[in-house]
Amino acid sequence: MMYYNNGTFETENEETMKELLRIIDEVGLGTATCSEADLYRFDDKFCLELTDCIGDIEISLKEIVDACEKADLKISFYITYCGDAEGAYSYRNGVYETLDEEELHLHNVSNEALIAEIARRGLFQSAESVERKPTG
Repeated sequence: MMYYNNGTFETENEETMKELLRIIDEVGLGTATCSEADLYRFDDKFCLELTDCIGDIEISLKEIVDACEKADLKISFYITYCGDAEGAYSYRNGVYETLDEEELHLHNVSNEALIAEIARRGLFQSAESVERKPTG
């Protein structure tokens, strides 16, 4: 299977980012080759852009997360993939998630659009009627 991965790793400081780079180099991440020259700063965050990385990187990302947690490194990332399948990998506030295609689309929909669709389906009334049913 062929996957093309794109996304961004973020840390709060340069030292953490350098340690993350070392871990990525040690674990490996598809065809990605990352160095300090690839780092940049944006809105008080240190960032590493992952572009056109080829391969199934799910296991590697989990190993990177485990190594960072063990070292008490505060990182985050959001990486999408496409090719033979579509989805994303997310790590925020200590929570690692894999999103399949449907979950990815839902993740990218605005709150307003989600609420409008729930209302269109009449799910607000359904939730209210479930709450009002007598129990026992």
